[in-house]
Amino acid sequence: MRSGRVIEIIIRLYNHDTNFNYLLMNTPKHVIEILNELIQINNDRIKGYEQALNDTPDTETDLVVLFDKMKTESVEYISQLQNAVVQMGGQPAAGTTVPGKIYRAWMELNMALNGYNRTALLSCCAHGEQAAQSAYADALDNDLPLDVSSFINVQKAALCYSHDAVHALWNERKTLDQSYVL
Repeated sequence: MRSGRVIEIIIRLYNHDTNFNYLLMNTPKHVIEILNELIQINNDRIKGYEQALNDTPDTETDLVVLFDKMKTESVEYISQLQNAVVQMGGQPAAGTTVPGKIYRAWMELNMALNGYNRTALLSCCAHGEQAAQSAYADALDNDLPLDVSSFINVQKAALCYSHDAVHALWNERKTLDQSYVL
């Protein structure tokens, strides 16, 4: 931390400044934690889409192409997030989140018990995309430096497109499944 920043913090503490919490929440350490959470969410996405690709028959070319694109998308986002963490003097996170691991285990069990089911697979992916959207929204709820919030907004917008694509396929499939029942 630069000495000027330290002095500013001490002065604000001394004066009982109400904006002190803002100052603490806007430190590079806090921003690094947020970026590392997004790295882990993208690692979850990669693992989830690798699993989805393994569960998807090659004949489902639309899903194979979509899942591969989404996996590649997260690899690119992780690179951007890692660069930002390193520039701030932090160590990029590795691994995935605990909820992501649990969800993938459930997804694997579901596929093992029920076999391949396009609707169920799309449902799992849709829930994963919703988790990514929530993580990005939570990150953007923080007061981030402009350069960081800018590239996170760009990533979130692209993830929104992926979210919508998966949901559209899932809704289409649910409609088809219901029409067979009627």
